Amino acid sequence: MTDPGLIYVSRNDWGSYQSTEDFIRDRYSAAPEQKTTIQVHHTAAIDEDDTTPNRWDKDEAVKYMQRLQWSRPDLKPLPYSVNLATNEDVDVVWIFEGRGILKVGAHTADHNRDGVGFGVFGNFDKSDDKAAAVLVRAIEIVCHDLRYGGVWADLLNGGRLLPNLGSVRNPKGWVAWGHRDSSPKSCPGNYLYPLLRDFELKGDDVALTERQENALNWLADQLEKADTEAWAVDAVAELKAAGIFSDAYRPGVPVSEERLATILKRALDRVTVGVDADALVAGVVNELARRLAG
Repeated sequence: MTDPGLIYVSRNDWGSYQSTEDFIRDRYSAAPEQKTTIQVHHTAAIDEDDTTPNRWDKDEAVKYMQRLQWSRPDLKPLPYSVNLATNEDVDVVWIFEGRGILKVGAHTADHNRDGVGFGVFGNFDKSDDKAAAVLVRAIEIVCHDLRYGGVWADLLNGGRLLPNLGSVRNPKGWVAWGHRDSSPKSCPGNYLYPLLRDFELKGDDVALTERQENALNWLADQLEKADTEAWAVDAVAELKAAGIFSDAYRPGVPVSEERLATILKRALDRVTVGVDADALVAGVVNELARRLAG
């Protein structure tokens, strides 16, 4: 399966209420070390406008996200840490900012402090294998970065990583929990829950192949030629930390050109010399893809 394109949508961008922001500001947080479980839910709401109830148009997903704020007054706004929705072609997943990664949620009894709660849009007691698979893969990518570093660690808003995320397994010994593991409910649905059996959360703990080392050395050389020698060292470390060469992401193949470009562009913001960032990023992405292909 090709990794989906992940698109972040902040609370400001999807239109959270001021009352929601006031609640979240005053809500207490867990320490990064306390986050040990990955809790996966479906919201059970479906897209009723077409024949693919578990797939959404962005405007429909945004409207539902707005309604979700106060749909359960007993739970207070945005019970989940993060919400996700996939599009009709299941090649994009929107990552909607919810209550926040460290804010104590209201998604899973007895696991609101230790759990990061992911609420996927849809009712996965209805069959849609492709949508279920792409949403689980998106959660894998986000959880990897929250624990080991990478693009999606930015969800922590500059905070420390979650070193113990996924260390406490569900009753079956799986890395990710479904809501049904601690509740009599069917959530996250009969067609999504079984996919959690193979949920992967691996760090960059394998040696690089010769081909990977050569590609990284090439990257460092190119950045030094661009008069960014100090940044080149940081860039290589950041690429490794981001899991670009992790066994969880198929060794020898970049995660995706989009994610690689995002990392490089973010780091290039620190470069003060006259560098054509877009051209450099395009060149790096194309050459790394060529060198690591196969």
